[in-house]
Amino acid sequence: LAHLVRRDPSAKAWSDSCLYAAGGYSFDMEFWWYIEWPEEVRRTTLIYKRRNSDGSLTSINVLEFAGMIINYVASSHYYRSRPDPTDPFPIVRLFGDNSTAESWMTKTCTSSLAGRALGRLLCALMLDNPVGND
Repeated sequence: LAHLVRRDPSAKAWSDSCLYAAGGYSFDMEFWWYIEWPEEVRRTTLIYKRRNSDGSLTSINVLEFAGMIINYVASSHYYRSRPDPTDPFPIVRLFGDNSTAESWMTKTCTSSLAGRALGRLLCALMLDNPVGND
């Protein structure tokens, strides 16, 4: 119920992804991260594949969504390691520069196998998690 009531977010975080890597940060939660995508992931992007005839192309939307999920995990870790008794169910606002990935954070992906798999991962991460997503 605490996550359904509209209120100001407890903290904010930003992420960005490209075909090679992703990174994110939050001043409020005092974290930053950077990860290079493994070679197996990069080989399925537009760097190497020009067509999606076999359905195996990993779009930038999926990579941006993955970056936002990593930010959610970092946010969850922050609040689990520093619980705030005045805000037992914090809400984090996650910003990305990809409107598709931002919408997938609160809705679902229907157009991509990888996007749907990441959506299931996000659902599993949010179950019984006190940290909500704005």
